[in-house]
Amino acid sequence: MVKGGNMVLENLDLNAFKGKTYSRDSRVPIEKLYKSYLKLADSPKWIVEEIDFHVAEKKGKKLLFPVFSFRTKKRGKAVWIISGIHGEEPAGPITIAKNIYLFEKLAKEGIPVVLIPLSNPTGYFRNWRYLSHPRSWIIGKSIGDSGHLLLTDNKPRRKKPRSFEADIFATYVFDLTRDYPPLFVLDFHEDNIKTIGQDTYYKYYKGDPARTYIYSQGKFGSKDLIAREIIEIMRTYGHPLSMTGYAETRFKEKIVNGIVAGVKDSSIDELLAANKIFLDGKIVRGPSASSVIVIETLTNDFPLKHRIKIHEDILHSIKKFMLLSKKQAAK
Repeated sequence: MVKGGNMVLENLDLNAFKGKTYSRDSRVPIEKLYKSYLKLADSPKWIVEEIDFHVAEKKGKKLLFPVFSFRTKKRGKAVWIISGIHGEEPAGPITIAKNIYLFEKLAKEGIPVVLIPLSNPTGYFRNWRYLSHPRSWIIGKSIGDSGHLLLTDNKPRRKKPRSFEADIFATYVFDLTRDYPPLFVLDFHEDNIKTIGQDTYYKYYKGDPARTYIYSQGKFGSKDLIAREIIEIMRTYGHPLSMTGYAETRFKEKIVNGIVAGVKDSSIDELLAANKIFLDGKIVRGPSASSVIVIETLTNDFPLKHRIKIHEDILHSIKKFMLLSKKQAAK
């Protein structure tokens, strides 16, 4: 279903979600997030699409959760904002909802924007990292997994998608880059290394669980000016960061000035930065985004309201990031 302008979105009963969202961390109820995001549907400058529907059960009843995408009618080199890939990382989706007016302002100024604010709504609703699978780190499937479209040694990294939902999501994102090639991408994440459980990504973690870092998947790597500016924003708020050394995960990632670059993690971020991908049985040109920055704030020992402030400051720096993007592209 595609709706835009002043058209009314049908078949979405926000009352069905009331009083059911996970709330122990004081996150905003999901119906309030939807209500805020959908303000853009009332604007003639935006196109609203339902990428997919996800399903979750609550007390024996099935609930349908739309995954919305918002894009300006103006196409071209675009600011990309993605959030809510993992359900136990609430700061990004909440911050976008609180600042939805900012996106209308960008559209009025003629800036092309792609916004996917809540990529994994059932995860947010349940406070669980993955889709509607059992709470297992081993069999859980990420909505952002794009390994089936990515290459290793010019061969498909994975023969088939991790899940039907991930395939829909990754293919949709790639298709949209054709009309909205990324000027830069901000993907809002969080991390909680202390309670990571059986996640194989952290199986051999030996670093400081009270510190984090961000990722830069574009060609500028740890020298990316946008990534460096985001590190400075986080430091301003006193957020604990690992500035040097190695992240002792299964990828053995090197940290440079708080930034980890070029990780082959099969994420949607790697897909957006990829120069070549595998699609429909052949190798084609990838999105080739120069700057793909994955923000990571710590959910342990750092209150949600403070994390939201950091994400908010980052969102309000979009115009500055645009200037930085042009500056480093000119080098």
